[in-house]
Amino acid sequence: MTHKMGSLGFLSRTINFGKIYINKPAVEQEVPVFNSGDHPVAISGVKAPPYIQVDAPASIAKGERATIKVTYNAMLKNQYGFSADNIELVTNDSLMALKPFSVYATIEEFFLPLTAADQGKVPVISLQESAVDFGQINSGSTVQKTVVVRNSGKKELTIRFVQPNCQCLSADMATEKIKPGEEQKLTITWKGEGRRGTQNKAITIYSTDPVNPVKRISLSGQVN
Repeated sequence: MTHKMGSLGFLSRTINFGKIYINKPAVEQEVPVFNSGDHPVAISGVKAPPYIQVDAPASIAKGERATIKVTYNAMLKNQYGFSADNIELVTNDSLMALKPFSVYATIEEFFLPLTAADQGKVPVISLQESAVDFGQINSGSTVQKTVVVRNSGKKELTIRFVQPNCQCLSADMATEKIKPGEEQKLTITWKGEGRRGTQNKAITIYSTDPVNPVKRISLSGQVN
């Protein structure tokens, strides 16, 4: 007669923290897990980046449920934009010792609501266009477009981060500081290699505009 070993399962293998802030305290979520096997499951370690802390019980008895606490420190991560991480629990499960789950978050900067005295005295990000059509792109070629980013406010604007949502894209600016009334060109480069057909991508800009700190540019093209 064979015996079923301890088997640790997740009710969900995905944790989505949603929007969290780089200048606020760490946030927590709890992950329910269960042991569907006939023996206890021992958890001996966790493989995770330093900005994600995982607190798990040392052992889960057969047939029992437990809770794993996951803490995300965006300040320690120190990177704006969408982030995806793979976490692994190290167990004694003979069939699958490493138990993976995914952690997602979008990191932004928190700004207090403007007071009446602050109205009209802050940086304001303005885009010349929020949608760019790259038209026909030959596979293997590289195409560039520029978008004008303007500071329409009264204080210096800082571009914190520019994040493309595809490895085929890159975005560059000459400076991250834009003085009031001035503008800078954002150069977007699209590599058509390895892709075919209609493409819809995006670039997200994170800035110190306290009212609209996140701006997105939609990109479209046809790769032949």
